[in-house]
Amino acid sequence: MATTSTQGEPVGEPGPDQSGSLRARLRARTGSGHAVAAAGIGLAVLVLVQTSDLPRSSDIGGPGSGLWPQLLAVFILVMAAVIALRHRRAGTDDEQAPVRPDGLLRILVAALLVILYGVAWQYLHFVIVTPLLIAGLSYVLGLRSWPALTLFPVGVSLVLYGLFATGFGIAL
Repeated sequence: MATTSTQGEPVGEPGPDQSGSLRARLRARTGSGHAVAAAGIGLAVLVLVQTSDLPRSSDIGGPGSGLWPQLLAVFILVMAAVIALRHRRAGTDDEQAPVRPDGLLRILVAALLVILYGVAWQYLHFVIVTPLLIAGLSYVLGLRSWPALTLFPVGVSLVLYGLFATGFGIAL
């Protein structure tokens, strides 16, 4: 006898979207948590290998060009391990919310904004393009108030500019 979930759907029986397709069977077997963890580990290893020849410190005693990507790779590796352990402990990804089309669209628009930011930065100054990126991402993520779309992007940009230009001596 099958039990029902809180939504009244049978538990343990395949639903209409899990009718035995290859995708449904793979998801049931591996779950997305393992795939995300594997992708994170792969990315971290790739970054560590690609940056292994870069110096970790500069001649003047500051951080070298290899330090930050390697620290980021270690962080990604740790987060991938956390995802894998949480997924293993939970067993399945059934508690995750389904992917909605508007969420997917937001991800694509956010990725497009980041790509446009990279292109625009080649022609315009950091102080001009960074607040525009942060305002655009804030809008895409649902922030609609004027402080969120004006003061927050300008403030974050000024802090980043001060940190990198003054603190690290990196010309932006």
